[in-house]
Amino acid sequence: MRERRRCALYLFVTASVLSGGNSALASPVADAQSALESKAHFIKQMQTVLDSAGLAGRIYYHALCDPNEVRPNTFPQSIRFPQISVGPWASGRPGLATVRAMLRGNREVVVTEGPDGVIRIRIGHTPAELLKTHISTVAFTREEQYDARSAIAAIFHTREVTAAVAELNTRSILRMEDYINAYPHEGAPHLPPVLGDMTLDQALDEVAITFRGIIDYGACTQPHVFDVNFYPAHSDR
Repeated sequence: MRERRRCALYLFVTASVLSGGNSALASPVADAQSALESKAHFIKQMQTVLDSAGLAGRIYYHALCDPNEVRPNTFPQSIRFPQISVGPWASGRPGLATVRAMLRGNREVVVTEGPDGVIRIRIGHTPAELLKTHISTVAFTREEQYDARSAIAAIFHTREVTAAVAELNTRSILRMEDYINAYPHEGAPHLPPVLGDMTLDQALDEVAITFRGIIDYGACTQPHVFDVNFYPAHSDR
């Protein structure tokens, strides 16, 4: 696959309102670095299992945030992933049962599989309002068709999602990152030029399935901050 490196600035304009509730886990993450390490380990384990099974994944989690980290008139740059205990991968064909067994030691973690074959992992109380937003149509550029992260950005900048952001009055993550941007070429996985008549959640499913990766959707309540990320199926990419 021909690829190119691009420095990308993503403002994921995401929003929702979470009702009050307990954290998904009993022990909060001690600091931002521990949260990053916890998430990296968790994602890598899930990448390994889902890639072996040829499946896509979605992760929804109630994040742990420190209000002091978000100052007035500034955009937050991260939210803390909850501490997750991941058990060993037992022998056998990887899939729903495997993921459930690996995560069974955690409180309020629910693992399901949809009719489309997407493995869904919900950690604690997860937001729903924004994900239910109906999108009439989203047209992708050729580059966006072939690149998961670019496609997600296009979806989040649709008219309907932008309106939902304004209505729900919440903040999003501002992140600068370098990544390998997939270059359009014959035979590469890609989205159709247009998606439409679906919810935001369904649109994200289409991206996860097309590129056979993992998309997570995290949110903290104090302050109301959200983040969305894509991870390719192969953890070494």
